[in-house]
Amino acid sequence: MEELKIKAIVLSSTDYKEKDKIVNLFSLELGQISCILKNCRTNNYKLSFAYSPFSFGEFELIKRGEMLFIKTATLIENFYNICENYNKFIIGNSILEILLKCNKPFENNEVLFINTLKILNNLAFTDLNENILFLKFLLGTLKVNGFKLNFKYCNSCKIPYINKIYLNLETGDFECGACKSNYSVMIETNIFNLLSKINNKPIEDLTEIIEADKVILESIKLLVLNIENRFNIKINSKNFISI
Repeated sequence: MEELKIKAIVLSSTDYKEKDKIVNLFSLELGQISCILKNCRTNNYKLSFAYSPFSFGEFELIKRGEMLFIKTATLIENFYNICENYNKFIIGNSILEILLKCNKPFENNEVLFINTLKILNNLAFTDLNENILFLKFLLGTLKVNGFKLNFKYCNSCKIPYINKIYLNLETGDFECGACKSNYSVMIETNIFNLLSKINNKPIEDLTEIIEADKVILESIKLLVLNIENRFNIKINSKNFISI
């Protein structure tokens, strides 16, 4: 038996047996893990945050063989008020779904973890546009997983963009018109410029970005499609995203 202490964000939980839950966590130290929380489905259970999505806490775990059990937990921050706004809830849920599906168990990603905390904190406690925040999260997720988008020059010929720009859905890279393939889709200039601005700004400066709702929504669709192709997954929450 081994005891572990981690800091983690609750991604999701499902009922298990009569009184337990399986809790999916995204942790700083271990990456994504699944743990069993015993006897938590009772009316007087005091640590309900330990299985509630959008909770950030310190978890004490017990490892028995290949199984992890939550011994106890301490709440650090609760981002649950994201759920009070429908649009923010959809974006927040999309973030948790992407984390759950894009990260392999027991592969920690410190940069992604810290970025996610910043995004959730701003989503919960500031007036920053939730869709702009989501685009920042999507760009960061691609970057830390080795799929950074190059906004300066074509990834194939290395020549700066001149006219039309394309996204190669097979490789996930931006390309020029001369290098595009059968898997490439053209990117509208306003979408490319919006993504470039968001990519170059820290989160606290995203308030400066103003763009038409349609452009923002099309930008989200593009990056979600890219992530789906890069990780071979389907993001179900995307169907509920609107402006």
